[in-house]
Amino acid sequence: LLFGGTGALVAALGSAVAYTSVLLLYSVQFTDERYFSFLTTLTSFVAIALLAGQFVEEIRKSRHKINLLEQLKEEIVDRLDSGLIAVDALGVIQRVNSTARALLGRNGKSYTGESFLEKFPELAHIQQGEVRELSVGGVKRRILVSKVDLPEQNSMILLRDLTDVLDLEEKLRRQER
Repeated sequence: LLFGGTGALVAALGSAVAYTSVLLLYSVQFTDERYFSFLTTLTSFVAIALLAGQFVEEIRKSRHKINLLEQLKEEIVDRLDSGLIAVDALGVIQRVNSTARALLGRNGKSYTGESFLEKFPELAHIQQGEVRELSVGGVKRRILVSKVDLPEQNSMILLRDLTDVLDLEEKLRRQER
């Protein structure tokens, strides 16, 4: 798998030459049956090389597609208008998107590999759909915090700033009185 299409063919031809050299060194007499066997073996080397070359090319294309999809996933997660913190079964942060960092006033750091409870103690013991009042840069913000359980005891913490919506709601209630 280290060779591309051309490299695999060159390796197969090298193997065929080595095979032929061994036969000639041991002075194998070529009868019709041995000649047929020899040609079959050489053809097999070349056919396997061509197949290996195609296989390697398909693997390269697949890896490229996987890399593109990974980049797309990262771009989508980072551009979400909701904050997202991915945590593994041990409570270790796997991903914090830029929106979550901004909502929590923690721009500039990824937090990947760090303890969720140590880095975000204000989000400990989350109730589903709970609104938490957090001070972000000296400003009180009301953040909707939800925990989504994922397979293998992983979880995702979703954050949504509801401050403006709740302030508007309160203003409308006051006006109705």
